[in-house]
Amino acid sequence: MAHPASPPRPDGGFHTPPPELDAWRDPDRIYQERSATHRRRVDELERRSLLLSRARMLVFAAGTAELVFLLARHASGVWLLPAVALFLGLALFHRAVDAQLERARRGLAHVETARKRRAGASVPQPSGARWLEADHPYAEHLDLFGPDSLYQRMCTARTMAGQETLARWLLEAAPVEELRRRQEAVEELRGACDLREEVDLLGERVATGIDPELLHQWAASRVEVPPAHLRWGMGLLSLATVAALFAWLGWGMSALPFLALIGISWWIEQRLLRSQEGMLTAIDAISGQLGTLGRVLEYIEELRYESPLLVRLRDELGSDAERARPSRRIQGLRRRLEWLDSARNFFFAPVAVLLAWKLQMAWALQAWMATSQDRLDRWLEAVGSFEALLALSAWAFEHPEDVWPVFEDEPGLRAEAMGHPLLSPKVCVRNDVRLDRQRQVELVSGSNMSGKSTFLRTVGLNVVLAQAGTPVRAHSLRLSPLAVGASLRIVDSLPQGISHFYAEVRRLRRLSELLEGDRPVLLLLDEIFHGTNSHDRRVGAEAVLRRFVREGAFVLVTTHDLALTELVEVWGGKARNVHFEDQVVDGRMVFDYVLREGVAPGGNALAILQAEGLIEAADLETGAVGTPGKSGDSGPQARPSGGPGSLP
Repeated sequence: MAHPASPPRPDGGFHTPPPELDAWRDPDRIYQERSATHRRRVDELERRSLLLSRARMLVFAAGTAELVFLLARHASGVWLLPAVALFLGLALFHRAVDAQLERARRGLAHVETARKRRAGASVPQPSGARWLEADHPYAEHLDLFGPDSLYQRMCTARTMAGQETLARWLLEAAPVEELRRRQEAVEELRGACDLREEVDLLGERVATGIDPELLHQWAASRVEVPPAHLRWGMGLLSLATVAALFAWLGWGMSALPFLALIGISWWIEQRLLRSQEGMLTAIDAISGQLGTLGRVLEYIEELRYESPLLVRLRDELGSDAERARPSRRIQGLRRRLEWLDSARNFFFAPVAVLLAWKLQMAWALQAWMATSQDRLDRWLEAVGSFEALLALSAWAFEHPEDVWPVFEDEPGLRAEAMGHPLLSPKVCVRNDVRLDRQRQVELVSGSNMSGKSTFLRTVGLNVVLAQAGTPVRAHSLRLSPLAVGASLRIVDSLPQGISHFYAEVRRLRRLSELLEGDRPVLLLLDEIFHGTNSHDRRVGAEAVLRRFVREGAFVLVTTHDLALTELVEVWGGKARNVHFEDQVVDGRMVFDYVLREGVAPGGNALAILQAEGLIEAADLETGAVGTPGKSGDSGPQARPSGGPGSLP
């Protein structure tokens, strides 16, 4: 079995991590130590802030008393300057300490959130609901997005570019060579707790991150750098306007030249700004996001890792020249936006009108776009990939018991002791899975709540994790690239007139489209066709499964209908029956969630009805529960409606 710390090399071997990276083997201890360090820092800064606050109050009180004394003695106010200077100095120092305190608190919150992730608790991270598409082959059915989803547990990205990239990696399986590069990068970043924390503290909230769509819209806007003579002309007009103002106010000349020039300047500025309105509106929406983008780019520029993917991210940012670095270019854009925004300042607004400031800054932004517009998409892609890798590395760090999947050419998957990645290791029950060309189907029978649907999600989520580039919850997993399709959460629609059965048919038709692709298909089907009568369910399910098997798909299908389990005899070694069991102990249902070979021995529907008080044992004994009008035909051994040989 592969060492959990070592991603597979193309030759089938495994990389040995440097000794200094062994710290990740005990994430609980590391997070506990980091939490204690941050808490001590917070306590120290809180005490310091309180002392400074009291000192400011004392200085203010002393200064007030001194002011009263000086006024009473008609003394010079110069004697008050030391107190004022001391108060201002304390205020500035207090502000710096409060900034450090805020950062320390956010660092503590970062570690506590990580500890919650590690414990399997809900965390205040993006849920990714915006990427939840009902038509996607598996996203909605595997709890990939939404509250307490895999994405919410995994996503640590601060920018929208990083969040979008991580979502895309979970939704779209990458080529095997790219996955191996991600594995190497994640392994190298696994122990980088400081780096992950620094990036996490860049912004106040995730909501302030970079929205790639806004940046793309702005970058795609048309750039029309004005002719040089027009720029020079507006500059000379602004100088003439300022000169006329001084001539009027300083030398007593007529105000008419100044009024005429400022009127002409304002009219020309407004006319020219009309063509810049779209660009200015778009850039105004992203002005508060550029600081985060610049800092993340700076982190990428300073990367000193050796894995090919991280080296490529750094090298793709372009020139090593200091002024040409993307982070510096973004800082330059940010300065231009700050200058543009200064025109809204109440005190600077009159000066802005004199100098046609808004137009000049709009032209400065156009000049920036002319030299950097074509690089912006590449920078955003680098930022997104970097943050997605950090998210995967955090997941790998917080799950040291997970292993790296090994990709093979032989279609199928083989897993030993696979568990659900969102369950705490303390309660997670692991099971083996094998699907290959000799065994394409496993029919999973079992009663209500026995773990059938969770088992399907366990397999699906681990395959998604493997094909995103992160470790999986198993003792070992060997698989080929797979196209995953799932049908576990079917919802009817009254407004659209779609029944549960028809909704399931449409879902299966959507999944059948995966068979037309290049990759082998893994289908996860829960209670196929249970929205129709027992006869049509059996015949339809058998026909659909036959087609899937004939076209080479691997299928895990759960069923309550024992008649479907007879297909194993028809298909021979192509299919296998497995099941989950339950027991009634002291009137309570008890499940062990262990997958066993063979068909489930019975159901638990009547036991659940009895446990909830809907029926009594006497009703079963007298045959009161049965077919209406034929209660004598249904004794305690009768099964619920669904046809002979069906499980509840």
